[in-house]
Amino acid sequence: MSRIAILGQAPGARQSRWALARRGNHDLTLWAHSAALADQLIETGENLPYLPGFTLQPDVQVTPDLLAAIFEADIIVSVTPSAHLRSTMEKIAPVLTRNQIIVCASKGLEEGTFLRVTQVIASVTENPCGVLSGPSFAQEVAAGQPTACVIASQSSATALAVQRDFFFRVAAALYQ
Repeated sequence: MSRIAILGQAPGARQSRWALARRGNHDLTLWAHSAALADQLIETGENLPYLPGFTLQPDVQVTPDLLAAIFEADIIVSVTPSAHLRSTMEKIAPVLTRNQIIVCASKGLEEGTFLRVTQVIASVTENPCGVLSGPSFAQEVAAGQPTACVIASQSSATALAVQRDFFFRVAAALYQ
């Protein structure tokens, strides 16, 4: 069983959460950026602001504590907006273990530096990382409709490890 932390409430977080929960064999923790949102998710089981109509799987743990969310996670899926990616990575970097894989599903470039999300992660940590992307929509993934994505990484071992853990079809690709 893989321990997977999902950071954020963007569309990629919703997709990842439902896809991983459907796959099973995962210990999933969702980090909500605020205590109020975490309480709402725990109380209602539904992400009312971002994806109403789909119930959170009961085995998904929800926390507003970033460091608790990533504790002992095998894979950390970050879908924090690219504007907040560096600060989020800087907060978790001191407690990351060498083997934790960081998967980024954030879109865009870092403002000011124009770095890609994987470059931002690499500038903060030496952990293996990759980027998850593809033509998918949160509602389709939550509804269990067919979806395909790509995990790109500089390491084939990292790409293949992530590919094994996701429910929807994830192609593995290398980048430089």
